[in-house]
Amino acid sequence: LTWDACIFVSGFDITIIETVGVGQSETAVSEMVDMVLLLMPPAAGDDLQGMKKGIVELADLLVVNKADGELLAKARHTQSDYRHALQLLRPKYPFWSPKVLRCSSLPPTDKERGVDDSIAAVWDTVCEFREALEESHTIEAIRKNQREQMMWREIESQVRWLADNSTDPFLLSELKQVHIALDENRLAPRHAARRVLKALLRAETTSFEN
Repeated sequence: LTWDACIFVSGFDITIIETVGVGQSETAVSEMVDMVLLLMPPAAGDDLQGMKKGIVELADLLVVNKADGELLAKARHTQSDYRHALQLLRPKYPFWSPKVLRCSSLPPTDKERGVDDSIAAVWDTVCEFREALEESHTIEAIRKNQREQMMWREIESQVRWLADNSTDPFLLSELKQVHIALDENRLAPRHAARRVLKALLRAETTSFEN
């Protein structure tokens, strides 16, 4: 998953990236996108404590879905709990405080649910956040950071590809020795990385000269 593949190659004006919700993938994806929307099911108060704080801190908008039928009351409670929780966190941007909305894919059956239950309201909030990014010129800084992060991810990917596909005898020997040393806890990962990088540079230099 790379930023250029998700955004540029897709060819769409709007691209939605769905993650599995375990934390690590959200951190990586948050560096690729303009907005992070955290979608949550209705949960009891105790369940909220299990939500990783890091994921909530990344979110620009939180949406409690399935806010209908027997789950409506629980959805309202979840929405209220998250609104209170967000008051304890520092917002990512000085011009935007993350909102917590409720949403249902079912049509409203009564007037009690309110406008914030609609999917349209969620999209309106997404557009509102986008306008705030543009008006504050923050979108320019986001683009710059995305390009830099893309470059470093590509460097990591290329280095790994070279290590996995090289036929240079010296590099292959170094990789084998480093793996053994790591397995036996005789070499720190930092020093192992330096040995591999030196071997890679030597292999590439030799290949270029030949």
